[in-house]
Amino acid sequence: MSEAAVQTVEKKFRITGMTCASCAASVEAVIRDLPGIHTVNLSLMTEQVSVTYGPEAAGEADIIKAVEFIGYGAEPLENLSEGSGEYAVKGMTCASCAASVEHALKNLEGVSSSSVNLASEKARITYDAEILRFDEIRDAVRRAGYDLEQLGARKRSEAEDYSLQRRRLTISAVLAGTIMVLMTVHMFITQIPGYLAVTALLAAPVVFGAGAHVHKAAFTSLRARRPNMDVLVSLGSLPPYLVGLSGFFFPVQTFIEMAATIMTFHLAGKYLEARAKGKASQAIRKLVELGAKTARIQDGDGGEREVDVQDLRVGDVMIVRPGEKIPTDGTVLSGTSYIDESMATGEPVPVKKAPDSQVIGATVNGNSMLKVRADKVGRDTFLSQVIKMVEECQGTKVPIQEFADRVTGYFVPVIMGLTVFVFLSFQIFPEFHMGIIRW
Repeated sequence: MSEAAVQTVEKKFRITGMTCASCAASVEAVIRDLPGIHTVNLSLMTEQVSVTYGPEAAGEADIIKAVEFIGYGAEPLENLSEGSGEYAVKGMTCASCAASVEHALKNLEGVSSSSVNLASEKARITYDAEILRFDEIRDAVRRAGYDLEQLGARKRSEAEDYSLQRRRLTISAVLAGTIMVLMTVHMFITQIPGYLAVTALLAAPVVFGAGAHVHKAAFTSLRARRPNMDVLVSLGSLPPYLVGLSGFFFPVQTFIEMAATIMTFHLAGKYLEARAKGKASQAIRKLVELGAKTARIQDGDGGEREVDVQDLRVGDVMIVRPGEKIPTDGTVLSGTSYIDESMATGEPVPVKKAPDSQVIGATVNGNSMLKVRADKVGRDTFLSQVIKMVEECQGTKVPIQEFADRVTGYFVPVIMGLTVFVFLSFQIFPEFHMGIIRW
């Protein structure tokens, strides 16, 4: 193996702000253009990108900076040896309380950074998992008079995104639907007094409220010279609405109805996409839920104590009673029992395990207590490897998807070019185009 291959680094990042395949293509392109980047594999569904780069590459900070420059967010997924995340802090009532919690955290060996927010009652903590366990951090906060709890940040963000997209769609669909009914009545049944004013008032929350994030994303992508689908949606809704307002002063055909309808269809797509993302990650969540949440281990004094599974270390002696899940992969030290391994092997018949037998995390102990030495923890376990394979499958593109992404990369510039062409054509041959509009 060459020296360059040995020094190759693979990093995964969570990308936020992507709304379409064009966004994903822009993120991939801007990362791939950085010096020293070997491979880039991005999944829009999981909002993750895997980047492989060599020692000559600029580094993690430059990747994040490049992604943020084109209007998206990038956050590195945590290293194996480092724990990091947001935690809920209970019991704080003033700034002095927040300072006490922060002081308790910073005094712990292994904590590299900590930040406590009184308003949101959350703490952001980064620590070395090889030195410190989460329960030790929680105990330190409790000694200071407060409580610390873990947050399911990723699961919560998916639910919040789904709820936000549904709320936007509901608002826009009700208003745009009302506009369509009024338009039908106005065109085919009877003239509605003040029709233009009514439609302008109904369409404004759709175009400028529910669709505000679309225009912002479009501006950002144009500034970065990487236009995405948001640009087309913005061009299809914003100009028709603004030009339609000229109908208050000039006898022109207005297209405010079209502006509201285009934005509503776009928001419907975003809603379906948010729902699809939730379903795409259900398999991974179900796999994660298979594992045990806590483990009972022997401490240095020969007693027992309960810790979170993520705080287990190689060599810990776990005590697994009948009916309990085995917390992580390991070797039986004492006891004989039958283990239900159907979740891993599909075999419905329990397997006998005796001292020196290998056991798999998340399988269920049968009839006797076992003492098991933890051999693999974190991402090295069997269950974690299965989850990793599922994530990689979700992030791998089939040939037709790669082709679609290439087409998307040209689609937006081509449509924008056609838009400019039609605009210039209208200036040169106005009667031809006005004839179409009048028809």
